Amino acid sequence: AVNLFGQSEAGMGIAVGDLDGDGFDEIVVTHLVHETDTIYRSTAAGHYSDATTTFGLAPATIDFTGFGTALVDTDQDGDLDLITVHGRVLRKSIHPGAAGGEYWEPYAEENHLFLNDGTGKLHLEATGIGHPSGRVEVSRGLALGDLDGDGDPDLVIANADGTIRLVRNVGADGSWLWVLAFDPALNRCAIGSVVEVEAGGKTQRRRVGAGGSYLSCGDERVHFGLGSASKIEVIRVHWPDGTSEQFPVSQVNQVVVLKKGEGA
Repeated sequence: AVNLFGQSEAGMGIAVGDLDGDGFDEIVVTHLVHETDTIYRSTAAGHYSDATTTFGLAPATIDFTGFGTALVDTDQDGDLDLITVHGRVLRKSIHPGAAGGEYWEPYAEENHLFLNDGTGKLHLEATGIGHPSGRVEVSRGLALGDLDGDGDPDLVIANADGTIRLVRNVGADGSWLWVLAFDPALNRCAIGSVVEVEAGGKTQRRRVGAGGSYLSCGDERVHFGLGSASKIEVIRVHWPDGTSEQFPVSQVNQVVVLKKGEGA
């Protein structure tokens, strides 16, 4: 893949999800410094084009080297936000507040959280994510999961020659749902399935994956932020074999296991 200018880029981390709510997944790829992180938008079946500027990502990422990345509804308002973690591969002037000792400090960069405004446009909301005192480290891996069981997604950040950071999400309001799509015939989660939830007048889709980010793998369940919705109207799973099933789930704020063959 190439960017808008026909140039190939480094390609470090990757995340997949429907940023603008049109029913088709975008692909986010992190890159080296002086190459903006790139968002590829689906234009037709199997075809993508560079829409980085449209989504507002270019200015905030061009000066950073991105590694782990994830699309997740951090504030549980019903749309996907973007998290990227950074760390240089070339030694430069030391970032204020850099951590990591004499060798690693020149590689340290701040991590970023971009919030979705509901249309797919991303706005830089927070920097320095991952360190308890806001210091900057050399981050590489990023994985997601509900570490404390309160329903909102938390983070695990792996740093070069440093502490693994567990980052609790303490600011998310709104209803939520975690779904495990399970195939009894394979005795594992159904990788490649798409879970679709209708709630609060909005339809959301999440794809069950086996990896992503950068050398990382998180929770096999998929997370839905449901905003002010008080119930789920429809939940269905599109299985990898092309079949689909609808399940009788209406309650929000719970974890559900949807087994292939038990729906309608």
